[in-house]
Amino acid sequence: MLSGTRTKACIGGVAALLGATPAPALAQLELVFDAGVGMSTAGDFVGTPSGPALGLALHLADWSSARAGLEVGYGRHRGEGIESATTQVEFLALARYVVPAGPVELSVGGKVGVARRSLIIVEEPATSEGFIVGPSAALRLPIGPLHVQLTAEARYETYEELWMHGQFEYGTDENGLRMVYRAGLAIPLTAPGSGGERR
Repeated sequence: MLSGTRTKACIGGVAALLGATPAPALAQLELVFDAGVGMSTAGDFVGTPSGPALGLALHLADWSSARAGLEVGYGRHRGEGIESATTQVEFLALARYVVPAGPVELSVGGKVGVARRSLIIVEEPATSEGFIVGPSAALRLPIGPLHVQLTAEARYETYEELWMHGQFEYGTDENGLRMVYRAGLAIPLTAPGSGGERR
């Protein structure tokens, strides 16, 4: 354990560091909701039907250069044969670099995170855990205080074997490329006049 003197020195050092770090004048919290379609296009996913894709994200934006945040996503596609429809819940982190271009803003970067798929095979529930990573790009157009956002993503997704009947069903792991296209709204959460307005 740290002695009292070392503890005070550490606290003082952290306080000095925080005091010396300038607060980003353009930083702003925003909530983003969008909806669209997910299309599996390569690898083990070839032939998988397309389906709806939804996203709800909380962004911390520095309008001058960058945007980062956390996102919860939902996807679904219909089942085939003895399988029910498959649902997919995602937990992702994102980072994009902002390229202002007049009224339209382009941002490019990527997303990484984990996902869980659920389905039913012959009345038996089955789940699979997965990993997602890939590039992400967004176009934005301001409409008053809001922004209309269009996104396109190319995701490499890999899933372990299905868990069902209390065990892993070996040979059921999957990986491949999934394209996701969505449109939605970005809603600022920072109060006007608090230093979060775009300039």
